[in-house]
Amino acid sequence: MDNFDAKPGYVYHIKDSYFEVANDDKLMRNREDGSYRPTYYCLKDEKTGLLWVIPMSRRVKKYKGFMQKDVERYGRCLKIVIGEYAGVDAVFLLQNMFPVLPEYIDHAHVINQNPVPVNTRLQAIIGRNFRELLRLHRRGIRIVFTDILRLEKVILAHQILTQNSVDPTTAKRAGGWTNHVYLTPTHALRLSTTKNNTQLHREAARAKSLPPSVGYPKTIATGTTCGFEWTLSERIHGVPLSGVWDTLPPAARVKAVKQILAIATAVHSVPVGEIESITLRTAWYCTFDKAASLADFERYVALKLFTADEGVIFRGILERFYSQNQAEPVLCHGDITTDNLLWHDGNVVSLLDFEHSVIAPRMLDIHSIINLALSPDDEPGYAAEIKTLFAPYLSRRSDVDLFMGYRVLFRQRFFEFFLAEPKGDVQDCEAYRYLKYLTLSAATASVSPPKY
Repeated sequence: MDNFDAKPGYVYHIKDSYFEVANDDKLMRNREDGSYRPTYYCLKDEKTGLLWVIPMSRRVKKYKGFMQKDVERYGRCLKIVIGEYAGVDAVFLLQNMFPVLPEYIDHAHVINQNPVPVNTRLQAIIGRNFRELLRLHRRGIRIVFTDILRLEKVILAHQILTQNSVDPTTAKRAGGWTNHVYLTPTHALRLSTTKNNTQLHREAARAKSLPPSVGYPKTIATGTTCGFEWTLSERIHGVPLSGVWDTLPPAARVKAVKQILAIATAVHSVPVGEIESITLRTAWYCTFDKAASLADFERYVALKLFTADEGVIFRGILERFYSQNQAEPVLCHGDITTDNLLWHDGNVVSLLDFEHSVIAPRMLDIHSIINLALSPDDEPGYAAEIKTLFAPYLSRRSDVDLFMGYRVLFRQRFFEFFLAEPKGDVQDCEAYRYLKYLTLSAATASVSPPKY
């Protein structure tokens, strides 16, 4: 595909195909009759190197009114600029700006067969407002109507795929939290949502030590584009286990849990010496402080959320948990959930997303798998078989102490979220009810989830 040699400071028309790729209803699309309107002023983000375009309008009177309202309310108006272009007043709608690749620019806007640039004074005003709007948007202050941070990632993904000879028109967004994930029929691209985040490249290096039985996809390329890390890998076909788990019969679930345990065991077998230089020993989700944890439960008792006897039980669980500092450290995935497991042809075929894996006791992962495998509504026969599977992992007192500690601390974290922003009665908080249940099951270290 030929790229148009777009120059910042000039005005252009955008191809219809861009709007299909961008899929944002806040974009000012080309008119349905096929004419190329609106026109777009082009400028460049010097920090990322991406081209951006700003829709233009002739409806000066309408937008002057909007500008005046912003000035009266905020003392200035960043999102709209009015100035002279080609001898007449024009409106530059920064509120609808978006990033674009050269290949989506159709042609320059011409007058008497010649492209006409915006005057340098007006370019400076627009550029200043543009940079300020981007800065505010990245801080979470949204003035621009379009989802420009998402569109920025869409454009970067398109560029990365093209550079690696992968057809970008086949890419579909596939979710992701700390990364944007794009899938083509043959490849998977993960693009960091934040700049200067080194986790993806660390994961790619760590993956070299994973046994084949983990099912981790082969890495094709890694890189950093405009400050955002990315990895491109072969696509492993399948669907997230979360999409089918509720529909699986008990026998299929048991089979799946066995396969997940086998995958986890393979992960835990990785020699720590191979990955310790690129793997943390703790992460945001499993960082716990003994003094703070104990103080929190004392606070709960003082607030009469738990009885004094329940407070004693929690103190005992936490004291035993924090005493297990001699537990063997292994490579742990850290987030073994049905969202990070792929299901294909009746089997769990892959464990993905090792971005936040840590060196920790294996019980960190076993705890996650138990949470995945059991729910309050499980059939008795299935629940009994699952508990038998996990019995070897809870055969030692030290394993039980770690398991119970993780159960308490992870639920406590969610309970603290509730207390910070209460929504409804505390009795309706799932984390609170789970903690109440744990005071009953502490003596036996039951793996069963509570029935409410």
